[in-house]
Amino acid sequence: MSDTGLEGILTVEGLRELLKLTLTEAATTLRMLDPSWVPHIIELLQVEASLDPRNREYCERCSKVIRVLAKKYGVLPSSLFVDNITIEGMHPLRAGGFSDIWKGFRGEQLVCLKVLRIHLEADEQKRTEITKAFCNEALVWVRFNHPNVLPLFGVNTKAFFPGLCLVSPWMAHGDLITYLKNNPKHDRLKSIHDIASGLSYLHSLRPMVVHGDIKGANVLVNDDCRCCLADFGLANIVESQRLDSTASSSIKGTVRWMAPELLCGDTTGNTHGPRDIYAFACTVLEIITGKPPFPELREGAVIFRVINGERPSRPLSENPRLRPQAFELERYFRLRVGSDPGAFFDTILPNEGQGSMPNKYVSSTPNLTTPKRSHRKKNLKYFRVSLEDPTYKVLPAALKQYRIEQNDWRNYSMLIRYGTDGDCTERVLAYDEKPLLLFQELKDMERNPVFVLKRRAALSRDASQTNQWKPYRATDARSSQDEQPTTRATAFHPSGSSPVLSTNVDSSPTSDPFPKTPTPEFISYGVAI
Repeated sequence: MSDTGLEGILTVEGLRELLKLTLTEAATTLRMLDPSWVPHIIELLQVEASLDPRNREYCERCSKVIRVLAKKYGVLPSSLFVDNITIEGMHPLRAGGFSDIWKGFRGEQLVCLKVLRIHLEADEQKRTEITKAFCNEALVWVRFNHPNVLPLFGVNTKAFFPGLCLVSPWMAHGDLITYLKNNPKHDRLKSIHDIASGLSYLHSLRPMVVHGDIKGANVLVNDDCRCCLADFGLANIVESQRLDSTASSSIKGTVRWMAPELLCGDTTGNTHGPRDIYAFACTVLEIITGKPPFPELREGAVIFRVINGERPSRPLSENPRLRPQAFELERYFRLRVGSDPGAFFDTILPNEGQGSMPNKYVSSTPNLTTPKRSHRKKNLKYFRVSLEDPTYKVLPAALKQYRIEQNDWRNYSMLIRYGTDGDCTERVLAYDEKPLLLFQELKDMERNPVFVLKRRAALSRDASQTNQWKPYRATDARSSQDEQPTTRATAFHPSGSSPVLSTNVDSSPTSDPFPKTPTPEFISYGVAI
């Protein structure tokens, strides 16, 4: 196409003709554009996309051309620019590889300012690359509208001139990992569900958006203590056909959370979504344990181990095509929010069995550690435990207290409940946790702790009638022995500071603050939380 013919693109009619071309023809034309024309063409494309929003295919084609032009020429639509930005403080709060984080105001609203230090880069080519990456992040980010995805207000070029600035809401609680360290009692299951919900939204967009760097540090906590995905610098729009002529083959991300196929250099095939799913699984591990994947290794060693087939404990499938999709994870966690926490952790992180997750989604790689077991002899007459004893010792003692066969102890879970009637928390105790110390701490805090034993539901034909967890409070050994061995949850208190378990519990049904809850599909003891 001649220069005279190219000038026709500057009109609405010429632009519409361009959009009718095949992707290959359109890409050829776009590479021949005069860079000075690009801002005007982008404005025309924005107008075109807004004329008939119901024509999704045409709007998406306009958006695709805008993204290509912005990425190639480093130009953004005028609608993305925001003014009235003031900076708070004289120094950034955090510094990254190519950007600094500042606190500021947009009018009266507190905002986060992510500033690219482009003016400090002497290499002209690198400055151009940083600018293009900035434009790509802004255009990808501005599309999002979901409660679990951090919104972008826009970009600003004046506050830090000649630096470029991304403007988003200020998150006072910071990132999720820091928040959990400061608030260890926060509901981690809800945080996991929030992340799954945000990831499901990104993957449901058409074309699909891949975050590319899912980890705890890139999840922010808002004022309502809900999680939002953030930092879309590595986000990528997955398209079956591309308008730009080449695709980058470089792999970016954070090593400990990167899928095996990325570390092995396999960038072929439609595995973009599964890469996020692998990183999500590592993030769940990080949230539950408080540690990153492979905390004992340096990053170089992590790459070597992963390439040679080693994985963090119990990851999702090594085959990227067999990992669940984001919407499946979101639905899975949504159905379990508010359900029995023992059921959730026993099905998600089992030491034995596969739980209720389909087998095809679970890695065949065995756990690296073997859970500890009780080695008490059958003829022991008394089970006396100390404050320092872990759960795997306390549990058999608790079962003996209620004359339950100790050999059956692996069919039980031990939980702790604490709080008031309106704000009651219940969770499964880990194998190596020290429950009596925890009980004493909660008692000193006047949190009204109580231990609970839960047994797997009987698999009978009339399970629909008997398959209910019911609080069971034994006042003596006889009442415990008379209870039917189908399904039960037994609550008990340690008496004072004595290491011997007792049954000092009010058995009145009217004083029971814990309502009945449905029996989960699978319950077993031995979850490494």
